[in-house]
Amino acid sequence: MGQIAAFCDGFFTLPQLNSSAYFVSEAMISSGDVTSSTRFSTNIQGTHHGVAVPIADGHYLISQPTPQRVARVPGASSLPNGFHIVNVNGDLIHSLNNDSDPQSSCIGFHGSGHIGNDFAFGCDQVASDPQHGGILLVTYDAGSQTYTSRKINYPQLPSGFRTGTIADNKYSSSFVGNIGNFRSSAPPYLVQFDVLSPPLMEESQLLSLPVRQCTFKFEKSGKHILVMMPYGSLLVYTAKPWTLMANVSVVPDMLSCTNVSLVEGHTTAYILDARPGASTAGQHKMYVVDLTNLALPSVRTVDLDYPPFLGAVAGVPKGHQCAEPLVPNLPPSSLSVLSGWIYLTSHGGNFGPGSAEMSNLIFETRRNISLALSAAVNQIYVLEVDQVSTGVYIHVAFAGEESSDLVSRFISQLGQPSSALRTMMALDESVSFESSNPNAPTDDDDDEDKLSDGAIAAIVVVTIVAGLAALAAIYFACQARQTRLKYEKAPAEAKDGTKHRSSSVVSQA
Repeated sequence: MGQIAAFCDGFFTLPQLNSSAYFVSEAMISSGDVTSSTRFSTNIQGTHHGVAVPIADGHYLISQPTPQRVARVPGASSLPNGFHIVNVNGDLIHSLNNDSDPQSSCIGFHGSGHIGNDFAFGCDQVASDPQHGGILLVTYDAGSQTYTSRKINYPQLPSGFRTGTIADNKYSSSFVGNIGNFRSSAPPYLVQFDVLSPPLMEESQLLSLPVRQCTFKFEKSGKHILVMMPYGSLLVYTAKPWTLMANVSVVPDMLSCTNVSLVEGHTTAYILDARPGASTAGQHKMYVVDLTNLALPSVRTVDLDYPPFLGAVAGVPKGHQCAEPLVPNLPPSSLSVLSGWIYLTSHGGNFGPGSAEMSNLIFETRRNISLALSAAVNQIYVLEVDQVSTGVYIHVAFAGEESSDLVSRFISQLGQPSSALRTMMALDESVSFESSNPNAPTDDDDDEDKLSDGAIAAIVVVTIVAGLAALAAIYFACQARQTRLKYEKAPAEAKDGTKHRSSSVVSQA
């Protein structure tokens, strides 16, 4: 069992109440004995909006107010610029409070997360020194009991943009933060990063959102990011790389984030609707979004007789202990589907059934098309892959109510030489969307499976001469040969349900 940290900002208004931090044992918190369950506590001079983080080996990270805040300078920010790491006796072990060094401070800190012994803190932009802005990463080496820190700097962003919230999950290797100007309505970003991220954020780490999200959280398994939007939709992403896996309409008539909250569960999201106008006959709503099958998420409505402002998930629901969300490679039969073929050149490798090359090709194709069309992955599928000597033919399907619109946009981008689709998929200028596979066998190719007229005549002669026994033997031999030929020419069925046909000619006995 670990520890729970509680940070109290205090009160700046006179009579001032200083900030304080408490670290409580999870194992002993149920005892009701505050003294025995509290592992460490401390009072901090001055007040500020801060954080307390328990670390291994009896170490504790605690934010520190600025000297201006302590001195009660008018207009001094309540956000800290750094942290102290102390032991259980309150002795200073390591300082991250040198605001002259961007690598060991975090000016205007707000938003934190941790995965194991890696810690992340959101820092403000500093117009006079861009090196100060960004995310401070701190790593604790338990072997040597030492700390290292460095900055991941923001890319070129509009003034006032910064990270203010960081989401983490113990099953994920990545953090996710927001980047935006929280005093304006400018469209924000989400950013994915980890301890191996470069010192300057790259474009591939950023996800641009059309409007500011209400909130974002990891689904409990750590596989997906849940993003609640102010127009009532829940967006489900993978963050490395950013891929929209599902877009689920959940809350009807939602116009803002006020009184709507998201609670993350195991392959499930719970949307709590406490809006006054949402109540009917004294009932509010909880929307339960089942994400077990991201190809076809379901939403169930639960009536509540009270306004649900906050929620938490405790335990693991029966049947979900080992489950994780997935998007199958084949669309559900209940969805309408429009499909066609495209051709990709210069794809080396053997795209055999169940091979890594096949899996990667399917994933990249679906992801690239979804990004180019701003569509969810659960609207795009790969039905078949036909490999030839110069490349591959891919049978792409668009599923759901928007399939016709997606096909139109897909064809439109195929006709634009510099479109996002052509760029991401490296398509030749001559590539088009065909209703059938140009490499499919013709009727003439099928003739090789048929017995020639001479063979049939021979069978008749042998039948007349040899009698019924010989006829039976030849009949069964021919049937076996026909069956074998059909089997050899039939498309193989991949493990994931995607059909694969090799272009090599089947030799005949």
